[in-house]
Amino acid sequence: MSFVPRLATDKQCTGCFACIDVCNKNAINIVEHYDGHRYVEIDKSKCVGCGMCEQICPVVSNFEYQQSEYSDFYAAWAKNRTHRKTSASGGAFYAMASSVIEQGGVVFGAKIEEPCYVHHQAIETKEELSCLQGSKYTHSNASGNYKLALKYLKEGRMVLFSGTGCQIAGLLSFLKDRPIKGIWLRWI
Repeated sequence: MSFVPRLATDKQCTGCFACIDVCNKNAINIVEHYDGHRYVEIDKSKCVGCGMCEQICPVVSNFEYQQSEYSDFYAAWAKNRTHRKTSASGGAFYAMASSVIEQGGVVFGAKIEEPCYVHHQAIETKEELSCLQGSKYTHSNASGNYKLALKYLKEGRMVLFSGTGCQIAGLLSFLKDRPIKGIWLRWI
């Protein structure tokens, strides 16, 4: 392979990991560096040089997600006091997620596992909501979830994707040339 795609440097990479989901050859891996942060690394023996990872990376491609027609911003507060008290962000996530689930949709959010591993997960029932509630204060691995969100959207299901700004930028960049009717995004 002569062409090696250019990804964000360790200092630039936000850790959205959208490049992992777009690589059909599984040539991009997450590696943990000495500083404890996770970064991406291209396995040159698997890479075919298609450049899709370069096109999807919000940093390298200079994707302007704020300019997206799907980048509307709202402020909310849950009316239910119990939901507000058991939630972060004024209970807005619980209220939005409940609505999406009631309409047959899928909710993506960060789930903490022991010991202190945080990853994104898709849920489809209100009973599962508690595992996504609350602030995690650490980086979440969202890889695999961009492809899954696209799958549900193609099925015509509503999607709520809750994540950090860089994860939302990664998702919007991943979906930028794909139909995304029915998506809700929550930036935390």
